[in-house]
Amino acid sequence: MNFSSREDDHAILIYKLEPTTGMLRTRAYIGQHMPLYCSAMGKIYMAFGQPDYVASYWESHKDQIQPLTRNTITDLPAMYDELAQIRETSMAMDREENELGVSCIAVPVFDIHHRVPYAISISLSTSRLKQIGEKNLLKPLRETAQAISNELGFTVRE
Repeated sequence: MNFSSREDDHAILIYKLEPTTGMLRTRAYIGQHMPLYCSAMGKIYMAFGQPDYVASYWESHKDQIQPLTRNTITDLPAMYDELAQIRETSMAMDREENELGVSCIAVPVFDIHHRVPYAISISLSTSRLKQIGEKNLLKPLRETAQAISNELGFTVRE
């Protein structure tokens, strides 16, 4: 499990819980700066950030927005579609966009002001994700995010 905060135009990994047996160890490390456009946690920050942020991010990073794999989203209209889906489901995925063979599911952590200062995710091999099932991973991930959000004073608006 990964825990990140947003710093400017990056997601920063601030905590990582590694599996103790049998699961893939990812190359992610504490302190790692992850681009927003090709990571599940980064897409969470873009989806729940200021509405005009994505266009300015895309413009200021156009030289860095490159396909890391054949699945990396590098087209702004496609990213807008992806972010709309993320806002609707409160869940983002990295479908081998950063590294072939590795997928990631992320959910937002909300604060008292209904902002998203943190995100949590699970990274695993794509084959393992298919074995376990997205829904089976999403439930405990959402429960964890909700517990952290509650500690930060988040309440659901009526």
